[in-house]
Amino acid sequence: MRNLAKHLFIMATGALCATAAVAAPVTINFDSPYSHFTNRTGGDEFYNSLTATNGGITVTARAGYWDGSGNNAGDYVVNSAGGSNTGNSYPRLGSYDTGLGVLTTSNDGDHEVDNNGSYTDFVRFYFGGADVVVKSVTVRVYDSDQALGANWIDASYNVGDTPNGTWNNQSNTGPSNDGYNTTFTLADYSANDYFFFGAGRAYNNTEFKIRSMVVDLPLVGCEPPECGEAP
Repeated sequence: MRNLAKHLFIMATGALCATAAVAAPVTINFDSPYSHFTNRTGGDEFYNSLTATNGGITVTARAGYWDGSGNNAGDYVVNSAGGSNTGNSYPRLGSYDTGLGVLTTSNDGDHEVDNNGSYTDFVRFYFGGADVVVKSVTVRVYDSDQALGANWIDASYNVGDTPNGTWNNQSNTGPSNDGYNTTFTLADYSANDYFFFGAGRAYNNTEFKIRSMVVDLPLVGCEPPECGEAP
């Protein structure tokens, strides 16, 4: 009888653990109507940082850029100013109805995430130390990279404490006109703390705003042998 009770207990707790371990993908939007932001104020503004939350996941975004060209060239800068919208610290994060953009300097005429000129823009996403899996990022395209062929858009991404090292490059194709959405599927890209996503570092003339990302919470729970023993 005791063995049967123990067997039933392990089966029951195992089922509970398995249920707890299922994590549904969560979409965090950065575009209008801005319902996921917790510290956005006013209309189209430039911010030092913006925080968004949905489905138990909180992420803080900051603007950054690489000063140089090529996949491993130059130095990077990330906005480190305090407060969400204090002073004029650059690079600044732009918040628009179609998503997040980057203003690298005060005379930057492009408010998108782009790789034009001497800077390659990116946005650093911080998940508060939580282990998450980034599944995809959707952007609104404003200019495509003709070096890759007509209507191609390229992006680069990385994880870690800093954006040093080789970034992953990915390219999507779209319609002949700009102003469309495209999604970069990242094949369950784990982001322990920081996730960096920006314009492609291997080419130029890409311009987009970041509309949303889909992430998974880490699997929680335990395997049945770890769920405890029957009394």
